[in-house]
Amino acid sequence: ENTQSKIFYSVAGGVIAVTAVALAFFKFNNFALRHVPEYRDAAVVRSQRELVKDGPSTNNPTETSPLQGVLAGATQVDDSSPDILVTSESQALFAQTSALQIFKKTMPMQLSVVLTFIITLFIMPSLAVAVDPEAEWYPILVIAVFNVFDTIGRYIPNIKCLWIPRRFVPFVALGRLLLIPLWFICYRPKIVDGYVYPMVLMALTGITNGYTGCMSMVYAPQSEGIDNEAEKNVSGNIVSFMLLCGCAGGSILGWLVTTY
Repeated sequence: ENTQSKIFYSVAGGVIAVTAVALAFFKFNNFALRHVPEYRDAAVVRSQRELVKDGPSTNNPTETSPLQGVLAGATQVDDSSPDILVTSESQALFAQTSALQIFKKTMPMQLSVVLTFIITLFIMPSLAVAVDPEAEWYPILVIAVFNVFDTIGRYIPNIKCLWIPRRFVPFVALGRLLLIPLWFICYRPKIVDGYVYPMVLMALTGITNGYTGCMSMVYAPQSEGIDNEAEKNVSGNIVSFMLLCGCAGGSILGWLVTTY
């Protein structure tokens, strides 16, 4: 058990550390400054502060800083990149966007995200590991199976012909509720014994989580009534919040069931 914990938390800590370093370096990356809205807008603000602080150059009033040069492409409309908005236009659209209205327009997808991750985090790791917590390698193997098939499920939508229609996504999310009784029959009461059934069931849990969660997030900004990039960005932010709510809710429910 001690070895499993060391492996799990070492890998998790390494991923978090690499992610943090990458995020820190993005603010100095020219591509991120040009094309990622959050970094681009922050860079524009820094550039404006530099102008206010330093004032125009007395020798060359038209002289620009390196940061302004990088941002030059972000403050003009590029016909070859129609998805890149002018910063001022983007800010105006954000100011006019109501998060509540966007939530109402994308509610089926938002609720699908919540339900998908509540079910998943209810099952994994609490219920799945509780099948045989005393086994030496079962807990870490069952989590590894989930991660592998969850990744596969997230890559399936890259194949456009495998997309399901948007109206079916909430029904698929609801259908995943059937996974819960299927897991309980190998936990309490323990009707099915052995490790093959839990591993197969975990593979099904992982691939449906990756696919359903991904399709919900992809379809949310494409919902009817979402008209511009600002509304798409807001819907994406709401999806991220709903994902966190689903993860938190599922984890709490799983802990309560396995503890009491």
